[in-house]
Amino acid sequence: MKPPGRLWLWSGLALLLLVVITAVLQAINNLLWQLSYLLPSWLVGPATLLLFGGAALLLARFAWPWLMAWRRGEWSTKRDGAAAVPDAPGNRQEAAQKNLEAIDALLERIRDEVQREALRQERLRVAADLERGDLVVVVFGTGSAGKTSLIRALLKDVVGEVGAAMGSTTASSSIMS
Repeated sequence: MKPPGRLWLWSGLALLLLVVITAVLQAINNLLWQLSYLLPSWLVGPATLLLFGGAALLLARFAWPWLMAWRRGEWSTKRDGAAAVPDAPGNRQEAAQKNLEAIDALLERIRDEVQREALRQERLRVAADLERGDLVVVVFGTGSAGKTSLIRALLKDVVGEVGAAMGSTTASSSIMS
C-alpha cells in the first residue's frame, strides 16, 4: 500500500494538470473567437493552423537539444552535480594519464582515418614523453619580445645566441636535467 503522502502528491499533480489543460483549451477557444472577429470565416482555419504549426516548430526547435541529450542518457549526468564534475588530478602524472584517456575516448569517435591516425601518433608521442618524464616548453611571440631572455632567466643559463637585429636568435640548445 502506498503512503498517504504520495496519494496526495499524485492527486495534486493530477489536479494541476487538469487546471493547465483547462487553461490551454480556454486560451485556444479565446484565440479562435478573436480570430473569427478579426478575420473572415474562411480564413480562421488556415490562420489557426499557421499559428499552431509555427508554435509547434518553435517548441520543437528549442526542445530538440534537450530531447537528444535525454535520449543519449546525458540528462541524468547533467543533473547530478557529482557525476558532471570530474575529480582533479593529484599530480602531473595523473593529469597526463587523464589526458591520454580522453584522447583514447576521442579516437573511438573519429571517423576520418587520416585524422584518427594523426591523433594516435600524437597520443603515442605524449605517452612516450610521459614515460621519460620529459617536460617540453614552447615559448613564442613577436620579434624582440624577450623570449630568449625569459628562457635564460628561468634556466639561469645562457641559452641561444642572440644578435642585435630583431628576431635574430640564431642557435638554441636543449638542457637535460
